[in-house]
Amino acid sequence: VYASRKSGRAHPYESMNERAFFMHCEVDTDIVDYRAQPFRFEFVIDGTRRAYIADAVRLHSSGVVEVIEIKNDRRQLKDPDYLVKLQAVREVCDSLGWQFKIIFKHDLWEPKARFRNVEDIQSWAFTDYATNDVFKAVQYLSTHERASLGDVADRLGSRPTGIAKLKAMVVGRIVH
Repeated sequence: VYASRKSGRAHPYESMNERAFFMHCEVDTDIVDYRAQPFRFEFVIDGTRRAYIADAVRLHSSGVVEVIEIKNDRRQLKDPDYLVKLQAVREVCDSLGWQFKIIFKHDLWEPKARFRNVEDIQSWAFTDYATNDVFKAVQYLSTHERASLGDVADRLGSRPTGIAKLKAMVVGRIVH
């Protein structure tokens, strides 16, 4: 399971790609909340009852709900029967005003430097920070259009502690 500060729960995952997806959701300041395998779609196609369990769902700050299927690569989409099921899920999502998206391994792991940053930031997600820390960071950022991580961290105590707090604030959607 992957422990999430953002969603306040542990998410089961069945592959390292799903775990990487959760890490991205954790640090993406546009993502308000997300869930693993949150629900099951059931429908009938050509007289046959079919079921599909979404890998994840996430809520964007704009209010957009996105149902996510996570795949290693496109080869997994060659099964015509599976594609019919995914098309049915897409149609259900469209009717609800939701989006349906397939995310591939390369979307999560590349470029490598970006993923290393995602991995680093989320690893500090449970660092404690106080309301006073938030005030100091927001006050400094309101008077500086762009600031380095170190400049803001210096206002929150020692640089290593300040950097850890700022990374947790990214997860908390306070700083971007």
